[in-house]
Amino acid sequence: MKNFRKSLSLLLALMLFFCCSVNAEAAFSFLGMRSGDVDFDGSITAEDARLILRAAVKLDSPAWFLRIFYDLDSDSQITSADARTALRIAVGLEELTENTSSYEKMMSGMLEGVSQKNLNSLMKKLCSLGSRSIIYPKNNTAAQQFITDELTSYGYEPSKQLFTYASIQTANIIATLNPGKSKDILLLCTHYDCWDGAEGAIDNASGVAAMLHVAKLLKESDIELNKEVRFAFLSAEEYGYHGAYHYVSKLSSAERNRLIAFNVDMAGNSDLGGGRCLTVSTEPVSGSYTWREAKHNDVSKAIDKAKNYLGNIGEEKYYSPVAAGRHDSVPFRENGIPAVTLSWREIRSSGSYGSDYGLAAPSQIHTTLDTYENFNNKSLFNTTKLIFGSVLTLCAQ
Repeated sequence: MKNFRKSLSLLLALMLFFCCSVNAEAAFSFLGMRSGDVDFDGSITAEDARLILRAAVKLDSPAWFLRIFYDLDSDSQITSADARTALRIAVGLEELTENTSSYEKMMSGMLEGVSQKNLNSLMKKLCSLGSRSIIYPKNNTAAQQFITDELTSYGYEPSKQLFTYASIQTANIIATLNPGKSKDILLLCTHYDCWDGAEGAIDNASGVAAMLHVAKLLKESDIELNKEVRFAFLSAEEYGYHGAYHYVSKLSSAERNRLIAFNVDMAGNSDLGGGRCLTVSTEPVSGSYTWREAKHNDVSKAIDKAKNYLGNIGEEKYYSPVAAGRHDSVPFRENGIPAVTLSWREIRSSGSYGSDYGLAAPSQIHTTLDTYENFNNKSLFNTTKLIFGSVLTLCAQ
């Protein structure tokens, strides 16, 4: 038996090596293997539940390439919930195969709607406005109007949330899907202003384009969402998250208790050099800034599940969660609201792994090189799929 297990483990490792670019579970399906059958006897039994529970409480440590079979809910963790699901399947109270295929069917059908052509058009128009910094009120106002017009064309009724910073008036643009649908609110936010010396393609026309496209897809979809979804296009981020602070200041105490924020900043990377790293920034534990000490929340779990489905989207490394960074998510966290920022960064040294203070922003940020011509649209296309898939994972289950 030991020799059989050893041979099987070697076979699985080789298969995973050659099939790393596709969904891992699909790579094993032709052998008749499936999640939950961790002893590989062809069926899910109470013995499988026992083995999963032992892994959940750290009595066993399955090899990394076998963990997919233990993680029945695809949240990138082995927990007692996985063991409970296996036991329910074993006694006939639940059927995993139907649930899994339903999720995959939803994702494959919905993600087909993500359009690289649409994203590219949005990027061109945003970058053509010039610097959207608040110190250029004409350009900043033009960006507000562009976002408002796009949302209106999708069927939303956007509103302006006016505020002043340093005697300059600007505005957040707000739109809502399924108002009052649920006590739970998912806020999707991104900033549309940029550094005053550049077009701001990566930072942050890419975030705006991704968020507008997701807003369009959700509005056009007939899929039923279980949350109220709000979109906030924020201003004055470059001067200290002032748009985000203003938005939070206008929330009622009841709304703060109902809301979780998913912020997108730098949703694509550059065609110029640098090791690319897709990061998920969450709240640090006890002031620590290492990713191993960062907190998971519902959004980061949804991102991980969608990422497991999509596989590699062009990054050299993928970290989740990463400790809190310098983003519009800061004002939310400071006010006790769970928040996540999804962003692209660059790996500058081996010692930088896992920390927002070591993983640097793309080198083109806040320079005249942050232009449409230097931007990688395929990166934005893949990242938008991840954002949309994460929203579906969180709101359509």
